[in-house]
Amino acid sequence: MINMTSDDIKLIENFQKIMEDGYYVASEDVTRAYNRILSANVPPTNCGSCIRRRVNELVMEKDKFKARLKAEEAKTDKTPKKRNTRKKNVKED
Repeated sequence: MINMTSDDIKLIENFQKIMEDGYYVASEDVTRAYNRILSANVPPTNCGSCIRRRVNELVMEKDKFKARLKAEEAKTDKTPKKRNTRKKNVKED
């Protein structure tokens, strides 16, 4: 199970935005983040599609992490839900 800091999430979102804007992301930065976050040991590369794949993998892991956090919050949220007890009479024409 991967854990990320808020800085990791911001970094991944920054990589994603740079790529969506049509620019290249620095290979060393992506590789460093990829190895640290995913506990991998891949070498830096100048291959554009390889860098894109690494960024996409980081984005997928970030999305999974956020979904897991949201699910955990939903489990721990014990706040009772409000019921709509007032019924409205709707007149049909």
